[in-house]
Amino acid sequence: LRATDGGKESIKNNNEPFGYKLLGSWGFSPHPKHWKEFLALDRNTVNPDVKGLITSSWFKAVKKGSMWTQYFIWFSEKHNLYTVHLNPGDKLTLAANFREKGEHYKKTEGRDFDLVPQWNPAWDNPPKELALFGWNCKPVPKSSLPSGTVAPPAAQEVSGTSKFVIIVMGWKRFASLKRLLLSLKKSDYEGDAVDLDIKIDGGSGADWDKSIQVANDFGWSQGRKRVLVSEENKGLAHAWFSAWNPPSEDHHAIFLEDDIEVSPVWYRWIKLMYKEYGHLPYMAGASLQHQTLRATDGGKESIKNNNEPFGYKLLGSWGFSPHPKHWKEFLALDRNTVNPDVKGLITSSWFKAVKKGSMWTQYFIWFSEKHNLYTVHLNPGDKLTLAANFREKGEHYKKTEGRDFDLVPQWNPAWDSPPKKLALYGWNCKAVSTPSARLL
Repeated sequence: LRATDGGKESIKNNNEPFGYKLLGSWGFSPHPKHWKEFLALDRNTVNPDVKGLITSSWFKAVKKGSMWTQYFIWFSEKHNLYTVHLNPGDKLTLAANFREKGEHYKKTEGRDFDLVPQWNPAWDNPPKELALFGWNCKPVPKSSLPSGTVAPPAAQEVSGTSKFVIIVMGWKRFASLKRLLLSLKKSDYEGDAVDLDIKIDGGSGADWDKSIQVANDFGWSQGRKRVLVSEENKGLAHAWFSAWNPPSEDHHAIFLEDDIEVSPVWYRWIKLMYKEYGHLPYMAGASLQHQTLRATDGGKESIKNNNEPFGYKLLGSWGFSPHPKHWKEFLALDRNTVNPDVKGLITSSWFKAVKKGSMWTQYFIWFSEKHNLYTVHLNPGDKLTLAANFREKGEHYKKTEGRDFDLVPQWNPAWDSPPKKLALYGWNCKAVSTPSARLL
């Protein structure tokens, strides 16, 4: 089928596999990565019309929702995807369709092709470069080919299956996104497999397009990489709430907004904090942020703790890694029925002053108060941090204020032996006693 006008045309490709923009639904094996992304679509909000394709006309003519393939056609066009086919001669096929009377055919038309009877040894050596053909069955120029390929698993020098995922949240700040991604590439992962999800909120315009291009072009050999683009603009709070649901308590994640840049030793520190303190029932998670805020009155106060990790009631959202157990419980909250006001905290006043639902952190502040949780921080000196925030114009800042701290350049050997007892500090930055509770 020629997708542009519905004409009959079999692509001739010397009996070799080729990529065609149009899927073949008679024996279709979807790529798991793209199929998962496709299933995540809200089809109620998608208009799957693709200009210039006869399939769009067919879709409009049939019962709404009955032609699922048009959604995948739209998805393939949006993400520049090709389905691999083989036309093994003029009269043979790998899967015959008897075109029987039913949803596709008004009457039985019979078998379309004879089956391939045996393996062709020539197929043992498929071409290294897959020939691609567009909707009109014409070869696609190399200048139009998709970019941003990721190394296959065999080429990744990592150990085991990943149980850690980095979640990057972006929108239109493409230069900032690129800076963050480059800092992630320079980080030390100690040989671990680490996955990367780059989530771009819905939008439009040149800057948004460039952000998607930066995400697609970025190579990641440490583990699996996914680029997830929202169909509509849902805002930063939604991005946090929908970013990650831990599959188990031995999986971890870190959330990074696009105006962050990380130290090359950030992962080593997060990993060590879970090893040392992950069993504590009051550990809410760990943060890369240099703590500076006193939650009671909004004053600036950096907790001095001899360059050692400490627990603070207030989370640090700039590079936050939530404890999987507590994050799962937090996501299960019905936020429509929760009043997240915490008496005596300046953040409660801020929450009341902003657009409803836009300040997601207040819900976690309330959750931390309710369950007596502490987020593990490190203030590595007066002028350093594990994650710098460039405080760029956006949802948090009306104007760009610039980098907050310089990055920790290298590992401090003193951090190899963190204190067995985690020092804890309350909302007012004053030391508190350790809660009495069973271990996780």
